[in-house]
Amino acid sequence: MHLSQVVYIKYKNLESVHGDYSISVLVEFKIFKHKSKDLLYAVNMTGWRTECISLHDTHLMTAYFLYNANWKEFSLNMRIIDMLYQTQESTEMKVIRGTMIPSENIDVRLINVIFEPFRSKMFQKIRSDKFNDAIKWIPLLKSQTIVYPCLLGDKSMKLTEYVFSGTIFKYNFMGLSKITKENQLLIPIRGNDSDIVKCKQRAKGFKIYNN
Repeated sequence: MHLSQVVYIKYKNLESVHGDYSISVLVEFKIFKHKSKDLLYAVNMTGWRTECISLHDTHLMTAYFLYNANWKEFSLNMRIIDMLYQTQESTEMKVIRGTMIPSENIDVRLINVIFEPFRSKMFQKIRSDKFNDAIKWIPLLKSQTIVYPCLLGDKSMKLTEYVFSGTIFKYNFMGLSKITKENQLLIPIRGNDSDIVKCKQRAKGFKIYNN
């Protein structure tokens, strides 16, 4: 799970699995300059492990890794760490202009991953009905998270925008609504996109977090 969305990463074990494994995993990504090995970006994601079955639609499960378009050539190290037993699986690859070249002596091979350079035009219509939000992006980018808390009527709302190079590539507009007069029970609700501008106008401030 990353940025409040579930992304499927399908992989194949290249060697016999040794040790104990549970369903809970931590996936560690590290991106390096290919020649100098300087660290460009690192991120950890939590998730679950399951076996792929015939019911899984591989096409719908494609994971798009977004990277900085200025990175023409880089190395990606990925580790899958079992949260219970601390057993690990790893893979390493070189990426040249979006083409993935696996290294030797790796434990797993990624199957459903496509590398794409980040382009602002990909997200120009992010708030329109024509935007395909079924596509699962994993942004391997030094982005910012901007949070706007606001009050719309009797609903406490929060707009969260994920931004890279001035472009919003993902957002969440959620809140809490009262369902009892005594305010004893609140339920999560999704805000209407038509209220986003109003939320920003009414927000008393915002917080910025560097990812």
